[in-house]
Amino acid sequence: MEVINDIYIDDAVYISETQDKDIVYGKKNIIDLYHKFFAKIKRKNAKIEIDFRVAIRQSSADQSTDIGYYLVRFHPGKESGEPVSEFAGKFVTVSRRTAEGKWKISVDSNTRSKPEFYYRAKPMPNWYYGKQFIQQSTEQPK
Repeated sequence: MEVINDIYIDDAVYISETQDKDIVYGKKNIIDLYHKFFAKIKRKNAKIEIDFRVAIRQSSADQSTDIGYYLVRFHPGKESGEPVSEFAGKFVTVSRRTAEGKWKISVDSNTRSKPEFYYRAKPMPNWYYGKQFIQQSTEQPK
C-alpha cells in the first residue's frame, strides 16, 4: 500500500473498467479501493502478478500520458483446486511532475480486453515493456 500511496497525487482520479462503479476522486479513496481489492485476494489465500506494456507515450515537461496494456495472473489458493487464470485490459495514465520533481499519477483509467493484445504489444525504446509473462498455451494435451 505504501507504493500505491506514493504514486498518486492527492487529487488523483481513478476510472475503473467496472460499469457499476462511479469515478473515484482523491488519493485516499483510491487507496481504499486498492486496500479492499488486496484484502479480498488475501482472504482467498491467493496471489496476483501484474505487468504492463506501454504502447504510446505523449509527454511534455510537466505532464505525461501513457497508453498501453496490462495483464494480471491470478493464482488461487492451493486449497481451492482452481487453475491459474489471467485477465487483461487497456490503460491510460496521466502523470504530472510535482513541485519536488517526482512524477505522480493524476488520472488512472482502465478497461478490459483480450490478453492477446498485451502479448502482441511491441516494445518501444526507453518505455516500460513488461517481460515477466510468457503467453500460456491454450492447446489441450493430446
